[in-house]
Amino acid sequence: MLKIPIIPVKFFGVQRLWPRWSKTFSIGTSTVEFGNPIEADDPQLEEKVMNFLGKEDPTFKLPYRNYKHIEKLIWRCPSCGAIASIKSFRSGFSCSSCGKSWTKPTVNEVIQLHDKIMPGNMGLSFPIEDEVVFNGKSVKAKMYEDHAIIGDYRLDYNVIKNSSIEKSIEPVFGIGSEMVSFVSTTSALKWQEIVDFQIKFRLKRENYHTDLWG
Repeated sequence: MLKIPIIPVKFFGVQRLWPRWSKTFSIGTSTVEFGNPIEADDPQLEEKVMNFLGKEDPTFKLPYRNYKHIEKLIWRCPSCGAIASIKSFRSGFSCSSCGKSWTKPTVNEVIQLHDKIMPGNMGLSFPIEDEVVFNGKSVKAKMYEDHAIIGDYRLDYNVIKNSSIEKSIEPVFGIGSEMVSFVSTTSALKWQEIVDFQIKFRLKRENYHTDLWG
């Protein structure tokens, strides 16, 4: 908007040192690369920026430094599909339901495991239960195919216009001028990905917007 050149910046190695699901930053090395300036009126501005940011990160072939709290990302077992069964520890994680374990998987392998558990790639059985903090109180919540019950509140998917996640723990659903938010004790991403899938592919809403957690 200011008509000044854009300098794309790419970080390598940060993902494995401080992933979104982690509460702590692990000590390690990260590399920052600055691209060549791109004029603001360059018709290929977006393409050039995205090509630069899309460069392969060689550290994705390495394991994370710490896997604690990865259940916020891997919210169900990639092997048996059990929800909220993943237990994390420093060097990996395991499923309390089927006993499958993963020791020091690489960043790329974790990405593949997350893709595997996504709704549509692995079936879901409703209702899905959770404990959440809503309006300052701990309440039980359930997700159904077309709505969710959060304490005494009914959230119908057909009125949700957008979704996002705040502070890695709080799913936020926009309903007109109102925002419905709560803290999930298991995984905020689980809520976003299940509700997003039901809205996009079950209700087939084309005007629905979601901010990816990453």
